[in-house]
Amino acid sequence: MSKKSGTNAVDDLRQDIRGTRGDLGDTVTTLREKTGVSASTGRKAAGWGGAFLGVLAGAAAIGAMRWRKARKSPKSRAQRAWREVRSRARKTAARLT
Repeated sequence: MSKKSGTNAVDDLRQDIRGTRGDLGDTVTTLREKTGVSASTGRKAAGWGGAFLGVLAGAAAIGAMRWRKARKSPKSRAQRAWREVRSRARKTAARLT
């Protein structure tokens, strides 16, 4: 399994968000047509749709950042201890050289 660099992951996330926004806009338009909502009400709905998309994009960004942070930090006590031991060993080796 290959790891993506941070830039590629961010670009992929942005692309997914754009696609989600487009899909949600199409859904709002389709629902408006089915319900026979007037144009002025449709504009108001589009405004709320934009606000919703902003909140959705923010939530997606926060979720992605939390996910990335969780991947970087070890889950178990043993993993944390091992990481700490390796860190101390590297610091000691750097001081000795």
